[in-house]
Amino acid sequence: MLLQVTCAVTRDLGTCAPLAVHVHHGLHAAADDWAAHCERMAATLGAGFESHRVRVERAGGESPEAAARAARYAALAEAAGKSDIDALLVGHHRDDQAETVLLNALRGTGLSGLAGMQEARQFGRGGLLLRPFLRLPRAALECWAREHSLTWVDDLSNFDTSLTRNLLRHQLMPLIAAALPQAPTALIRLARHAAEARRLGDDLADIDGAAWSDAGGLRCAAFAELPAHRARNLLRRTLAAKGLRMPDAARLDEMLRQLTSGGRPRILHEGHCITRRAGYLNIGPHRR
Repeated sequence: MLLQVTCAVTRDLGTCAPLAVHVHHGLHAAADDWAAHCERMAATLGAGFESHRVRVERAGGESPEAAARAARYAALAEAAGKSDIDALLVGHHRDDQAETVLLNALRGTGLSGLAGMQEARQFGRGGLLLRPFLRLPRAALECWAREHSLTWVDDLSNFDTSLTRNLLRHQLMPLIAAALPQAPTALIRLARHAAEARRLGDDLADIDGAAWSDAGGLRCAAFAELPAHRARNLLRRTLAAKGLRMPDAARLDEMLRQLTSGGRPRILHEGHCITRRAGYLNIGPHRR
């Protein structure tokens, strides 16, 4: 329930030591107070504490939320690498998952979007990103927090319905749940089906990737030679392997167009720069 805090588990001489990692976006006048609150809570709980200040820069038509997310996860990945973190625990819950699946369906992001968030995935250099609350509703977590007298900070921007997710959370989801009480459960079930279909697509992408890779990496010729649906599938898989969020269909097609055309493509996405070097695909952090 701590605002923008991730719990990390580090391994030190065979024991697990919890570390609270706070990301300071600097986007709100009260951001310093939030960081101080999180530090106090970490001390109360006997956890270590780190606060990482980031600059949120929008690139390539990114929304403010997407830009902040990219900066946040880049900071968490850096923290994971420096602190020898085994597992990074984040607080997404079942309501977040249902919102994510519906929002992605409305955006038309494909199977990866419909699959929602993963309960566990590789993160950083050999660690795991875990979402232990993904099967629990928000109400259950709030109830537990109140019963144990926990305190937290509410980010007032979460109530700004000019932002798409907040509009969905505060207006659309209550209407849908009132008319169709099983809708949230159905969305979670849809996510599981989509995740299974996505794994099949990943298996095919791995086969295609192996066929078009050599010591230099993945050859961009693959995106021109493969059937269009398999080229898109391979690029999605490659972006996912870098921990990057999936672009929408139009943006993915534009990426493929640039990677298979002449010139020197330079595509900015999720804080990374995608280029073609000597015929090979290159994806790395964007450095100004």
